[in-house]
Amino acid sequence: MAGRALSVHTGVYMGGWDTCITSTTGYIAGEEAAAHAADVCPDDMDMDAALSGLNDTLNLLGKPGVAPKDVVRRMQEIVNPVDVSILKTGRGLSRALAELEDARDNILPLLTASVPHYLLKLAEARAMTLLTEIYLKSALARKESRCGHFREDYPKRQEQIAWVNVEKRDGEICATLAPVPLERYPVKPYRYYMDDFAYPDQPLSE
Repeated sequence: MAGRALSVHTGVYMGGWDTCITSTTGYIAGEEAAAHAADVCPDDMDMDAALSGLNDTLNLLGKPGVAPKDVVRRMQEIVNPVDVSILKTGRGLSRALAELEDARDNILPLLTASVPHYLLKLAEARAMTLLTEIYLKSALARKESRCGHFREDYPKRQEQIAWVNVEKRDGEICATLAPVPLERYPVKPYRYYMDDFAYPDQPLSE
């Protein structure tokens, strides 16, 4: 799913940039997955756990429940509002996160597949739900405006450049900021993409 994590970059433009990102992350993920698979010895695999996981998914075939397309549509509804995807606000992102958590906990477990083809769609719907949660928590962690990420409640760019690190802790997705060690870089940034745009220097609304 790495190659699909940034299929549409809202707030900037659609096209070349996202093609580069999806192609590059997909290539990296594929290489890493292949290297990992080559190092895994079948004798070391827990076949009972693997079969149990497979059967948990296969058992969803033909049962009544929620179709994958309904989960995808719900994720689109959650991120579609302007205060979530373009002129982001803490209030809008928090509202969307609450809606996401409700869908994740109460709708996602009801996913089923009417025919085998939709088992793939089921996996994609689960992945889209995870990516939506990562997007929202990462946007909340970034209390600044930079490039295509505009926070109406934090309209200025922070001078410290930081990576957003996402990891799972005790079953919860957590997003934290880590300063980029620019002192180790031989070439320091002196101009930013967003310098080409006129961003408001104060919140647009109270």
